[in-house]
Parts: sequence; structure tokens; C-alpha cells
Amino acid sequence: MSVDITSSFSNASSIQRLVDLYLRRDEGPRDKKISEKNTIQKKKSVLSSLQSKLSSLKTKSSLLSDTVFNIFENKIASSSDNDKIKASASDTSIAGNHSLSVTRLATAHTIVSNQYTSSSTSISSSISSDQTFSLSVAHPTNDDSDNRVNVNVTVSASSFNNTTNESVLSSIANAINSAMSAAFSNDTIDSDEKVIASVVSEENGKARLLLKSSQTGYTYRQSYTDTSGLLSAVGLSTASQSSGTNGGYITSESSLNSTFTMDGLSFSRDSNQVNDILTGVTINLLQTFSSSETITIDKDQEGVKSKVKDFISKYNDAINFLNTNAKLDPETKARGVLANDSLYSGLISRIKDVTTKSLSGVSNSTYNSLASIGITADRSGALMISDPSKFDSALEIDTKNVSEVFNNSTDGITVKLEDLLESFTNADGSISSSQQRYDDNIIQINDQINRLEERLEKRRSQLTSEFAKMQEMMSLLSRQQSFMNQFFR
Repeated sequence: MSVDITSSFSNASSIQRLVDLYLRRDEGPRDKKISEKNTIQKKKSVLSSLQSKLSSLKTKSSLLSDTVFNIFENKIASSSDNDKIKASASDTSIAGNHSLSVTRLATAHTIVSNQYTSSSTSISSSISSDQTFSLSVAHPTNDDSDNRVNVNVTVSASSFNNTTNESVLSSIANAINSAMSAAFSNDTIDSDEKVIASVVSEENGKARLLLKSSQTGYTYRQSYTDTSGLLSAVGLSTASQSSGTNGGYITSESSLNSTFTMDGLSFSRDSNQVNDILTGVTINLLQTFSSSETITIDKDQEGVKSKVKDFISKYNDAINFLNTNAKLDPETKARGVLANDSLYSGLISRIKDVTTKSLSGVSNSTYNSLASIGITADRSGALMISDPSKFDSALEIDTKNVSEVFNNSTDGITVKLEDLLESFTNADGSISSSQQRYDDNIIQINDQINRLEERLEKRRSQLTSEFAKMQEMMSLLSRQQSFMNQFFR
């Protein structure tokens, strides 16, 4: 069999293949560094995910460990008829039943002008100068709940220059609204203390001016000083009720408040939302009714259980993540990327130690662990409410039976767990320190890779040059061989 000894040097691509083959051995150190860098980057990615999961667990732990806004003391309010009354309760409320009947709902003070023919000029025909008046509106303060302020309004004479009634009423409305906005901008009144003016049309071709308080109740009633007599001229009055086409109030000042009876006591309030009768309870009055309905305040056991389940879910997310990434899998023998770092492989045990121990800081020793309130762990360390009846019973007897397992200041589970998690998730915590160390390692490895790349590139140039010379020599030998073959045919 004949062999063409020049085949390996026949062209530039052949030389390049030879160079690549020779360089494979020299590329080993660089490839090892690249692999080392990829491993570190994977660890950084895993640590970022761990940071997220531990932070989520810390958030849920903080919720359960908080003794100021103690979710275990949460109450729930229910109504015997949600179409008539609704209620909500905070943790400061007291459990119990309350009977309620409503005789009147609060309404906003509303005053209307006379009804006018829109296209007529009856208003402007008798006015030729600027018109001024002031509206008195409520502006309660901490020192004076009955405090009121005057908002001055001017309607320019040009608004009455033979203009239609609808245009005049619109000018008055615009002047009132502008004055109210200016009073708000100047911090004279709050936004919800404005009187809102508008022009309404009850039927085609007719117009009225309507002034309405932003809030309901007697406190937010309107009164005015009619300096130029304009308001009286158009029929605006707080002294008489509107009837037919005549202006006046819609609801008398004495009937602006809601009135109701609770547990045999009579109440009157500015609003239909009442939060100052039962501690920690807000009642919304929706209808009037004479037959008593019942508001019930009770422990929010389902709400508490839901919050605990949220904590368990985030806890299990963290434990499962650590089991996958910081341990040796006993079945597959695969090692998690953090398994060789004792800081993180040991975190699993530290978390489990917090959640499985018996507690000394509880007031009732019967309930001194998660297991005592029906929460247990499986073989992987994941938690579950394995005995809901035990959990419900402990909560029903006394909310402290459950809350102190989590939030007693001595060794409450979420209190201790929060401290542990903070040492990992804080800005200067363990994860941040590890990330910084890995970043420093990557910088060093990148420098090493760059130096190895430079060496490889020099070696490539050297080999390419040597093989090119060999190619030239082989080409010369090939030509000599062809010449010699002519004599031995």
C-alpha cells in the first residue's frame, strides 16, 4: 500500500488541524481553570437562589415572631346580614356578639339653587358687578374637632354680561371649585373637606347649581356669608328645604348623621363607617333596618392557620433546596454544589435544631414544641400540620398556646430562626461574604486563564510556523521525487 507522505502538509487547513491536535495537551491547564470558574459561577447562582429562599422564610418568620402586631391575636368580624352591615376587626378587638339596628344613614350636606331655564338671561340681567361670598367648611384639628374655616369666592362681573343662566351657574360653580382648590393648595383645608359645585340638568333645557360637601355628616355641613347677595338671588339656602323649582337644602342639617342603636345604646355619627364604638372594630352601615342584626367578633383561627401554613411552605422550600444543593444524595450519591462547604451543609442541621427542640420560654409547658401543637417533620426535615385538631384545640383554648411556641422572647422558634437567617441573608451576612469571595476567585481565575490563553496563542504561532516550514520542505521533496521518478519508468 502506498502512502502519500505529503498529505498532512498539503494545505493551510491541514496544518491547522495538526496545530489543534498538538495543542490539545497544552490546553488542559486552561480548560481546568475554565471548569473551575464554571463551578464557582454555579455556586454563585445557587447562593443567589438560597438567598432568595432564606429571605422569604425570614419574612414569614418575622410575621410570626412579631409580638406588637401579633397575628395570633387576630380577630374576624362577621355580620348576620352583609347586605345591611359589614364589619372588620383587628387584634385589639374583644370576642363577642353585638346587636345593631340602623334608623338613618349619614348623608353629605347638599344645597341646590332654583331651577332655571338654561337659555334665559334672567340671572345676568340684574347683575353688573363682581359678586363675593364665603363658604364655611369644616377643618377639624387635634385641638378643636369643631374648627371651621371660611373660603372666599369671587365671581367676576364679566360672568353676568348678558350671559345665559346656565353659563352664569357654571361660572359660579367654577369660581367655588377654584377657591376650594386654592384653599387646599394653601393647606387651609384638606382635599376631602372641599365643597364641590356643579351644574345639573333635571330635564332638557333646565339647569340648577348644586353644592355638595365631600364628606357626610353634620360636622361637614355647609354655611355661607352672602356678601353680595348672589347666593340668595339664585335660591341657595341652608334655612329652607328645596321643593319643586325652588332652591334649598336636600337634607336638613339635623338629619345628616347616621343614627343607630347597638346593644341598647343610641349613637349618632358623621359617617356610615364607624370605628370608635367597639375597640378594634370597624362597622360599615349599608342600609336602615329596625329588626336587630348581629355582629360577631371571634378568633381568626383559619387566618392564623393560613399564616402558619405560609411559614411552613417557605420553610420547606428552604429545606428542600438545601437538601438538594448542600448534601450528598444517599440514593444517587450525587453531591450538591455546596456540599463541600460546611457553612451551608451544616445550615440544614442548625435550622432543624431550632425547629425540633423543646422550649423553655412558654407559659404552658404542655405546649412547648411544634409537635405539641400538631406540627411535625418528615424524614427530609419538611414540616407539616400533621394533626390539625391538635393545632385547632391549642389555639381555641388560648392563642398563647400557639403564639408562644413561635414568638416567646427566650427561645421562640421563629425568633431564633429569624436570628439565624439574618446571619446569612443580611448585607454583611454569610451569603454576601461567600459571594464576594467567589467574585474574588473568579477575578484571579480570569487572570490565570488570560495568561494561559496568551501562552497557547504563542505556542499556536510557533507550531504554525514550524509546520509551514515542514510543508515547504515536503513540497520540495515531492518535486524532487517526481523528478527522480522520470528516470525509473
